[in-house]
Amino acid sequence: MSVHPLFRLIGQPIPKSSLANAPLGMAHPRLNTLYISCRVQPNTAGRREGISLVGAEKVGVCVSSPAERGKANAATVRVFSEVLKFPKTDIRVEKGLRSRDKILRIKDIDIGDESRDEFLTRIRGQLEGASQQK
Repeated sequence: MSVHPLFRLIGQPIPKSSLANAPLGMAHPRLNTLYISCRVQPNTAGRREGISLVGAEKVGVCVSSPAERGKANAATVRVFSEVLKFPKTDIRVEKGLRSRDKILRIKDIDIGDESRDEFLTRIRGQLEGASQQK
């Protein structure tokens, strides 16, 4: 059973082209993909925009954009980018484009020397910190 049920961290395979062109003995960073379950509340007041809660299974996020033509999805990506300090281009809505319940994917994450649990605990802490600033 996972310690962090609202997150999934999956290691990405290292492309063979990267292995073939690298100097001998050089370590390759192992990149990861993070999936986050969230529930979006569109059309909220601008001052309430951001992470609203971090539950056991979902992260609540409020966005001021309406749920039309992808505006709320783009605002959700922006909020997570600002809170977690990942580029917006690395974050996308993987599932739930037309639903309030979404799964976000953040790709190309190098967790460095942190263990998976340490990394996920840090991410959860960043989200909880953002929800308490409201």
